[in-house]
Amino acid sequence: VGVIRYHVPNGKFPEHIDHCNDNSWVYLLSLGCSANFVVKGPNSEKQLFRFNSGDVLVFDPSSDAAIVHGVTSINGDDFPLDCPEDFQQFRFGVQCRVKMQRQRT
Repeated sequence: VGVIRYHVPNGKFPEHIDHCNDNSWVYLLSLGCSANFVVKGPNSEKQLFRFNSGDVLVFDPSSDAAIVHGVTSINGDDFPLDCPEDFQQFRFGVQCRVKMQRQRT
Protein backbone atom coordinates (compact mmCIF):
# COMPACT_ATOMS: atom_id res chain seq x y z
CA VAL A 1 0.00 0.00 0.00
CA GLY A 2 1.24 3.46 -0.88
CA VAL A 3 -0.16 6.99 -0.55
CA ILE A 4 0.61 10.06 -2.66
CA ARG A 5 -0.45 13.49 -1.35
CA TYR A 6 -1.38 15.99 -4.06
CA HIS A 7 -1.61 19.73 -3.25
CA VAL A 8 -4.53 21.88 -4.43
CA PRO A 9 -4.62 22.99 -7.27
CA ASN A 10 -1.29 22.12 -8.89
CA GLY A 11 -0.85 18.51 -7.80
CA LYS A 12 -0.06 16.33 -10.81
CA PHE A 13 1.24 12.91 -11.72
CA PRO A 14 2.42 12.45 -15.32
CA GLU A 15 0.60 10.04 -17.60
CA HIS A 16 2.36 6.67 -17.51
CA ILE A 17 2.03 2.89 -17.84
CA ASP A 18 2.97 0.86 -14.76
CA HIS A 19 4.67 -2.18 -16.45
CA CYS A 20 4.01 -4.33 -13.39
CA ASN A 21 4.07 -7.86 -14.83
CA ASP A 22 3.51 -9.98 -11.72
CA ASN A 23 -0.14 -10.99 -12.23
CA SER A 24 -1.38 -8.19 -9.94
CA TRP A 25 -4.23 -5.67 -9.99
CA VAL A 26 -4.07 -2.05 -8.84
CA TYR A 27 -6.77 -0.54 -6.62
CA LEU A 28 -6.70 3.28 -6.41
CA LEU A 29 -8.77 5.03 -3.72
CA SER A 30 -9.25 8.80 -3.83
CA LEU A 31 -9.64 10.76 -0.54
CA GLY A 32 -10.08 14.48 0.11
CA CYS A 33 -10.32 16.86 -2.85
CA SER A 34 -11.13 15.39 -6.24
CA ALA A 35 -8.55 14.80 -8.96
CA ASN A 36 -8.86 15.37 -12.68
CA PHE A 37 -7.76 11.93 -13.78
CA VAL A 38 -6.92 10.60 -17.22
CA VAL A 39 -7.03 6.98 -18.34
CA LYS A 40 -6.56 5.34 -21.74
CA GLY A 41 -6.37 1.74 -22.87
CA PRO A 42 -4.59 0.61 -26.03
CA ASN A 43 -7.89 0.32 -27.95
CA SER A 44 -9.83 3.19 -26.41
CA GLU A 45 -10.04 6.96 -26.49
CA LYS A 46 -8.43 8.96 -23.69
CA GLN A 47 -10.96 9.60 -20.91
CA LEU A 48 -10.71 12.54 -18.50
CA PHE A 49 -12.91 12.28 -15.42
CA ARG A 50 -13.31 13.70 -11.94
CA PHE A 51 -11.98 11.14 -9.44
CA ASN A 52 -13.98 12.05 -6.31
CA SER A 53 -13.29 11.30 -2.66
CA GLY A 54 -14.41 7.74 -1.97
CA ASP A 55 -14.13 6.61 -5.60
CA VAL A 56 -12.12 3.49 -6.43
CA LEU A 57 -10.47 2.62 -9.75
CA VAL A 58 -9.27 -0.93 -10.42
CA PHE A 59 -7.03 -1.84 -13.36
CA ASP A 60 -4.49 -4.30 -14.73
CA PRO A 61 -1.01 -2.69 -14.39
CA SER A 62 0.76 -5.04 -16.82
CA SER A 63 2.68 -4.00 -19.92
CA ASP A 64 0.27 -6.05 -22.03
CA ALA A 65 -2.75 -4.12 -20.69
CA ALA A 66 -0.89 -0.82 -21.40
CA ILE A 67 -3.27 1.31 -19.30
CA VAL A 68 -2.07 4.91 -19.48
CA HIS A 69 -3.15 6.89 -16.42
CA GLY A 70 -2.29 10.09 -14.55
CA VAL A 71 -3.48 13.14 -12.61
CA THR A 72 -3.72 16.46 -14.48
CA SER A 73 -4.81 18.67 -11.54
CA ILE A 74 -6.61 18.77 -8.18
CA ASN A 75 -9.91 20.56 -7.50
CA GLY A 76 -9.98 22.53 -4.25
CA ASP A 77 -13.69 23.28 -4.13
CA ASP A 78 -15.33 19.89 -3.80
CA PHE A 79 -14.08 18.00 -0.76
CA PRO A 80 -16.76 16.19 1.26
CA LEU A 81 -18.51 18.36 3.86
CA ASP A 82 -17.49 16.01 6.68
CA CYS A 83 -13.89 15.90 5.45
CA PRO A 84 -11.24 16.55 8.14
CA GLU A 85 -9.68 20.01 7.84
CA ASP A 86 -6.27 18.53 6.99
CA PHE A 87 -7.81 16.89 3.90
CA GLN A 88 -9.34 20.11 2.54
CA GLN A 89 -6.15 21.25 0.82
CA PHE A 90 -5.09 17.87 -0.54
CA ARG A 91 -6.11 14.84 -2.51
CA PHE A 92 -4.72 11.57 -1.21
CA GLY A 93 -4.28 8.77 -3.72
CA VAL A 94 -4.16 5.44 -1.88
CA GLN A 95 -2.77 2.63 -4.02
CA CYS A 96 -2.90 -1.06 -3.24
CA ARG A 97 -1.44 -3.74 -5.50
CA VAL A 98 -2.91 -7.19 -5.07
CA LYS A 99 -1.01 -10.08 -6.55
CA MET A 100 -3.31 -12.80 -7.82
CA GLN A 101 -2.35 -16.45 -7.60
CA ARG A 102 -2.49 -18.35 -10.83
CA GLN A 103 -4.90 -21.24 -10.78
CA ARG A 104 -3.41 -24.64 -11.33
CA THR A 105 -4.96 -26.76 -14.05
